[in-house]
Amino acid sequence: SSAAGGGDPVIPWLAGAQIVVFWEASAVIVSQTINNLCYAAICCFCVTAVIMPHPVLCTVTMGVVAMILVGTTGAMELVLDIRIETISMIDLILAIGFSIDNVAHYCHAFMSSSKYNRRDRALDALQRIWAPIMYGDLSTMMSLLTLLGSTSKIFRSFFKILFTVLLLGALHSTVLLPVLLGWLGPSATEPANDGGGGGGRGGGGK
Repeated sequence: SSAAGGGDPVIPWLAGAQIVVFWEASAVIVSQTINNLCYAAICCFCVTAVIMPHPVLCTVTMGVVAMILVGTTGAMELVLDIRIETISMIDLILAIGFSIDNVAHYCHAFMSSSKYNRRDRALDALQRIWAPIMYGDLSTMMSLLTLLGSTSKIFRSFFKILFTVLLLGALHSTVLLPVLLGWLGPSATEPANDGGGGGGRGGGGK
C-alpha cells in the first residue's frame, strides 16, 4: 500500500524484545488477578459448603475471607510497598488458603458447639479454638522469619504478603468472627447444631 501523500510504501512492523513480555503482562495483570482470585474463591466455597453445610456459615466464611484479602491488598499498597504484578498475584492466590484456614476452623467449632444460643456458641467456639489458631499462625510466622535475610524480591514479597495474611486472619478469626456469629450465627435449634455427632438433644440435661 502507499501513503496518502507521497506514495511511499507503508510497511507493517511489530516490535519484539524480551521487555515486551513484561509490558503485555502488566497490561492484563489486574484483570487476571481478579479472575484467578474469583476462581480460587469459588473452589474454596465449594469445599466449605461440603464441610459446613449451612448457608449462613458458608456466607460468613467467604465474606470474612474476602475482607482479609481486601485488607491484604490495601496493605500491599499503603504499607508494604508492593504493586500488583506476577509475583504478588501468585502470593495473593496462595493467601486464600491461609486466610480461609483460620476462618473455617472457627466456623466449624461454632457449628459443632453443644451450646444453645448464638452468644454462648460463639464464646464456646472461641474458648476451644483460639489456642490452635494462634499457635498455628505464630509457628508459621516464625518459619517465615528466615526469609527476612533474603535479597530476592520473590522471597521478600512472599514473606510480606503471607505475614500480613496470617496476622489479619488471626485477628478476624478471634476478634471479628465471634461478634458476627454471636449476632448472625445459627442457634442450636437449627440443623447446624448436630455437627459433633453424639452430643445432641440427649446431652441437654447436663
